[in-house]
Amino acid sequence: MPRDQGRRPFRLQRTAKPALRRLRSRLAGLLPGHIPIAYKLSLTIGMLMVIIISLMATLVVRYQQDALSQQIDELGSSLAAQMAQSASEPLLAGDQLRLDVLTTNVSTHSNILGTAILDPDGNPVATAGILPPLDGLTGPLPQLGKPWYYRDAATRDTIQLISYSYPIFVQDVIAGSVLITLDHSTWAHAVDNAYRAIIGTGIAVLLIGGLLTVWLSRRLSQPIYDLMSFTTAIDQGSYDQQPAGRRSDEFGHLIAAFNRFAVGMKQKDQAETTLERYLSPKLARTLLSGSQPTLGGERVEASVLFADIVGFTGMAEGMRPEAVANLLNQYFTMIARTAESYGGMIDKYIGDCAMLLFGAPQSDPDHAFHAACCTLAIRDLVDQMNEAREQQGHAPIRFRFGLNSGPMHAGNMGAEVRMEYTVVGEAVNLASRLAGAGEGSKILVTEEFMRQASVKDRIEAHPHRIMQIRGFSDSIQTHLIDGLKPGFKEEYKRHVSQLWWQSLKDSA
Repeated sequence: MPRDQGRRPFRLQRTAKPALRRLRSRLAGLLPGHIPIAYKLSLTIGMLMVIIISLMATLVVRYQQDALSQQIDELGSSLAAQMAQSASEPLLAGDQLRLDVLTTNVSTHSNILGTAILDPDGNPVATAGILPPLDGLTGPLPQLGKPWYYRDAATRDTIQLISYSYPIFVQDVIAGSVLITLDHSTWAHAVDNAYRAIIGTGIAVLLIGGLLTVWLSRRLSQPIYDLMSFTTAIDQGSYDQQPAGRRSDEFGHLIAAFNRFAVGMKQKDQAETTLERYLSPKLARTLLSGSQPTLGGERVEASVLFADIVGFTGMAEGMRPEAVANLLNQYFTMIARTAESYGGMIDKYIGDCAMLLFGAPQSDPDHAFHAACCTLAIRDLVDQMNEAREQQGHAPIRFRFGLNSGPMHAGNMGAEVRMEYTVVGEAVNLASRLAGAGEGSKILVTEEFMRQASVKDRIEAHPHRIMQIRGFSDSIQTHLIDGLKPGFKEEYKRHVSQLWWQSLKDSA
């Protein structure tokens, strides 16, 4: 039933929150998927390091392999060329003994595991040590210059070998060729050792670089976290928290700008909070919407309630001014809170009378029903307050209520240098006259009010009497509101109970 039940009091946050949320969303946009930016920076830099080190390692290993391959090729070709030169004379002379001795002596070299001297048809003439298969071989050996594996029958160890061949020239005629087999394991181990060293170095660099990257990323992203915390504090209405430390970079300028922003927001909040105490929160929000207030207004359909204390002049006689002010403040606080909860606003206080407005400055199609509910709630709360006053030995306070709906002019009235928002019109004047002509605790309304669409099926009332109101030529048929119809009472009672407890807190 109450349109604004549970709404928080108006604060600066209502106007500042949208801009702050947009700012925070932009900062949060730097962290897609809710991944902290420090981790993203660390991951990005780490991936770059992995790629760069992997490329460097690949290039170094490839270079090392090429260098060792070139080295063993040069060694193998050189040894084969020397052996071919030594074998040319005995091969031409057919000296088998010298050929056998030559192959045997060359095989004693530390890196040479086998030698062979072949005739022009590729048939072995003299051999020693380990050699690739030679039986029935014609043409170039397929294993030449490529590593191949040999398994020792005795030890059953597998070793990696490589063979090289060189032609034997006798007077520019190829008389045969020599074949030597080298132990390729030494160079293979050297390549593996280089590969492991590079990998180990790369892993060490990655670990050290990763730690430094995480530290650097956290240090670089810390100002962003400080700004996020700062905006969260501002969003919650706290302007005293400021990012710590001074920086001379772009973050330093941004932090300084945020600090100035917080100071300005704090001053604006204080000014708007003060303004809120002099104006209705709804009116304050309307005036602070950004438009420059000017004289004038618009025609609206709204409801007006006048709540006037019966016999207050005589009651206040003999009371100290402070006591009179405290008494009025207690009841006006309750009335203002009740009006706010039903979507209404305090238009003004006129001595001991409060003027309440429903349906302006913000339109409300149920303004008449909300005005009636607010009036009933005020009456019930006043009755409960009177019970407490009587228990304390004080006289009860009675209100007269005049309620009316209809067309009226709503806007800024007064002068350019001093204006106020209010409503004027025949419907307003009639509500004021009804309050003056009413009786204590009676809610007096017009026939026009009872014909309002939002009222006739929800409110219980009975005809009162036809009254001649001062200032109106025609007689006015009046009604007295008794309460709400079934179906609306339970929600109303719960709301009044909440308002009563809030009134107790306000008076405590």
